[in-house]
Amino acid sequence: MISGAMTLCITNPLWVTKTRLMLQYDGVVNASQRQYKGMFDTLLKIYKYEGVRGLYKGFIPGLFGTSHGALQFMAYELLKLKYNQHTNRLPEAQLVR
Repeated sequence: MISGAMTLCITNPLWVTKTRLMLQYDGVVNASQRQYKGMFDTLLKIYKYEGVRGLYKGFIPGLFGTSHGALQFMAYELLKLKYNQHTNRLPEAQLVR
């Protein structure tokens, strides 16, 4: 879960930038109506007008998305332990046929 949160800390500004760039093309007829010129222009404008907070919009909901990996790992370990107990194997035995 920690590694997922750290990845989100690094990549969230890139996802915000990508989303803003993609949304500016929705309904835009010509290039003069576009707000952003490219990735770096978008990053700079978000930082300039919204600050660091603007680069981390959607961060909290993104944290909920990182929890599924940790939950899957915990569930796998619990189910493996229960299965090994059921089949009279050592608790740390691998699930191999």
